[in-house]
Amino acid sequence: MNILADPAACGPMQTSPQGRTRGRMAALGNKLSILVVDDHKNHRRLLTQMLARLGITSVHEASDGYSAVELCANQVYDVIFMDISMPGMDGMEACARIRALGGTCTTRIIACTAHVSEGALAGFSRRGFDSVLTKPFLTGTLSETLSHCGAGCE
Repeated sequence: MNILADPAACGPMQTSPQGRTRGRMAALGNKLSILVVDDHKNHRRLLTQMLARLGITSVHEASDGYSAVELCANQVYDVIFMDISMPGMDGMEACARIRALGGTCTTRIIACTAHVSEGALAGFSRRGFDSVLTKPFLTGTLSETLSHCGAGCE
């Protein structure tokens, strides 16, 4: 996990033990609106299940960048998990188009990728991403990533 955004922009960092972080996520679960974007159905399903384990139940899915932009034109999400490598419109382009829609200044867009180098991290930030999750990741890492932006999502 790599946090790219200014920590002050996302609110105070959660430093409590894992159980308290999960409890906080469960409390936010009914309030958060999340979009999972990935061209692989099994990846979307797995991430949705991981979010459900954290008590987050308002999850929408998109199978490509075009669908994600279309959904975001009609609804503002608190958090978007965006796969980077997708056919057609990749995650970088989808993120840029979603940011260009306006009204998404509080939306946290998290890049999900299996291929990231330290040099590439700055590129994600410049393209509008708030953080990066490197695949594969565990539920605890997902929870930690969400807790960094929790104050901005409430």
